[in-house]
Amino acid sequence: MADFPRIKWLNVDGQQVPFTEPQHFTGNGDETVRTGHDNPLPVANYTQNESGLWLPTSKENPMPTQVTGSIAELFKIENYRLNSGQSKWFDNFELTKPYYRFYVYFIHDDGNEIMEEIKLLEQRLILGIDTFFVTEGAKDLDVFNKTHISSSKRTLISSNKYTTESSYSRIYINNTSDYDVDFSVQVVGFDA
Repeated sequence: MADFPRIKWLNVDGQQVPFTEPQHFTGNGDETVRTGHDNPLPVANYTQNESGLWLPTSKENPMPTQVTGSIAELFKIENYRLNSGQSKWFDNFELTKPYYRFYVYFIHDDGNEIMEEIKLLEQRLILGIDTFFVTEGAKDLDVFNKTHISSSKRTLISSNKYTTESSYSRIYINNTSDYDVDFSVQVVGFDA
């Protein structure tokens, strides 16, 4: 039977001091090996069964997975061209999560100037029989952040968090700048 733990004696200020080496059992009887870079500690994931017993994961006992706090909805419209003076409603984003944000992206050398000339509105809708009804008039988008990165020519305008009061929402973009711009729009729905 091997001695466990293996102890190494070190001389510290003239005194012999016991030092326990990092070590673990190999699984072969009482055999131990020194733990280190080339021989790390064995690792296993464990799950708890219905009776409260902790068991290592295996094919018969897989690790349970559950998505928590994740983005559950993503609606994207990419590379939609709006010429100078044009506008467009991007609509019918069907939302099932309690919160959402709008993100408007574009790439242009003059992004700083353009982002100040873009008019953004948000409006909520109710689905009726084969049509949508406006719940209230369009409002200015509640902007959280406007960012332009000159090195990559990328611009992002993001909204504050909205509460999903109606199942459908839409965003209006009016390009009042002097430039033709390809826009991408994302609506992200989430739980918290």
